[in-house]
Amino acid sequence: MEVDSSMVAQRRIIMHAFVDNSDYNAQNLNAREICLRLDPERFQITLFYQDAPDERLADKNNINLIKVPKNRYLASLVVLKHLLSPKYDIYLNVRVFLVDYLYLKVAKIMALKKVTIHHIENTLPYPNKNKYYNKIAKSNALNCDFIFSVSKYVAETAQSEYGIVTPVVYVGVDTNVFLPLIDDNRRNENQVKILYVGSLQERKRPDYVLKAAKEFPDAVFEIVGTGPLLDKLIYEKEKENIRNLSIIGGVSKGELINKYQNADIFLFPSYHEGFPKVTLEAASCGLPVIVFKDYKPETLIDGVTGFTVDSYEDMLEKLDELIKNPDLRIEMGKMGRNYVQKFDWNEIVKRWETHLSTIRSI
Repeated sequence: MEVDSSMVAQRRIIMHAFVDNSDYNAQNLNAREICLRLDPERFQITLFYQDAPDERLADKNNINLIKVPKNRYLASLVVLKHLLSPKYDIYLNVRVFLVDYLYLKVAKIMALKKVTIHHIENTLPYPNKNKYYNKIAKSNALNCDFIFSVSKYVAETAQSEYGIVTPVVYVGVDTNVFLPLIDDNRRNENQVKILYVGSLQERKRPDYVLKAAKEFPDAVFEIVGTGPLLDKLIYEKEKENIRNLSIIGGVSKGELINKYQNADIFLFPSYHEGFPKVTLEAASCGLPVIVFKDYKPETLIDGVTGFTVDSYEDMLEKLDELIKNPDLRIEMGKMGRNYVQKFDWNEIVKRWETHLSTIRSI
């Protein structure tokens, strides 16, 4: 493989991502935002959906949307058929699927000329996954021609786990959509509201939010998201009679923005992430953010736009500091809003365009 310094017109990309309106998977959401912004004069993109695709994509002439069956096995066959088609220049995958593993094996045997790209969007090895899953993930990455990492720390883990050096290509946030309310004093004067947004699974530790609600009974806590821990969290809330905690479940994009705008602090206790977009969204809406140090987060500046913490006790200490200091919350929120401008999708996609325009096979 080589890198061509000249710009190549009309790259034909097939991206193994699903763009249904009802799909809130972070990698699929990122794929949608990237494809929306790629230059239509230079890129033709094919994506997949099952029910109702994002209308913004459906309206673009350079985007081809392929409907697949709801049965996952049949859907995989449809995806594989299109991956094998010779009409595409580039195949880009952002998740770990068996069908990608099969395609990459077949492509190698058949010596297909399509350029293959893998974007690693989580710290390695993948948490709470079995050895088989991580074996597939490693094979998928190493059998691609080009591999990108979503953050500097993910790149570190790619080097330690896979023995490869990968360029960092970030994902972003739409700062024109995730906006703070105009009035700096618009938030709750009587009760501080602490917000968590994310899937409800073990590695994200939403139970820390529940425990924190018991520690700060005068504050209001809200958990937004769905996942395997949803029923357990609801049960614990009712069992402990935690009245200052609401567990909302999934919400629409418009409702999510409203949740950010009407909160005071964003609390994200996850210990294993790649480049968590919810922290970008919260900061873009003017919230100070509390995260854990485990994955060396780049979405905030410690002590300036929020806090990085290394323990539950440290989390409670920083949460207490922000709850008691409204001026600090507002100042950190303003600094966070300024900081995430560098991760605005319009800026991020420029780097994606550079890579997608210049990589080619010999």
